[in-house]
Amino acid sequence: CYHLRGILDTEDFLVWFYPEWKTSFALMNEMSDGVLDFDEGWETIQTIYRSQEAVYEYWFGKDDYLIRKQVRLERDLTTDLPPVDDITGESTRQITHEYYDFNEDITVDVPLDESGNLLDGWMVSTLE
Repeated sequence: CYHLRGILDTEDFLVWFYPEWKTSFALMNEMSDGVLDFDEGWETIQTIYRSQEAVYEYWFGKDDYLIRKQVRLERDLTTDLPPVDDITGESTRQITHEYYDFNEDITVDVPLDESGNLLDGWMVSTLE
């Protein structure tokens, strides 16, 4: 496998993400009956991303270039919370995704309660 590692450039990311945020915000605002504030939401997004350092790592196949593993490590630069890591004293979180069985059928179970109703907070949509 090839292995790549990089640190997210926050300012470049925010410039890239702004149009995506506008589209996402419009959908979220529609779902919440128009009560959300665009500028407040964007300020929150910027604050969150500027308060952390994100390191991304990817492993992908040398022959097929398919991603085998993705790891995102985030270090909070401004937290007042106690450190998560007792050794380094940093508040960090790591998210790991591993990919395998490419092109195999998958099944996704809809989250239902005991009565067969969709759990609160979930919605089902289909791609056309």
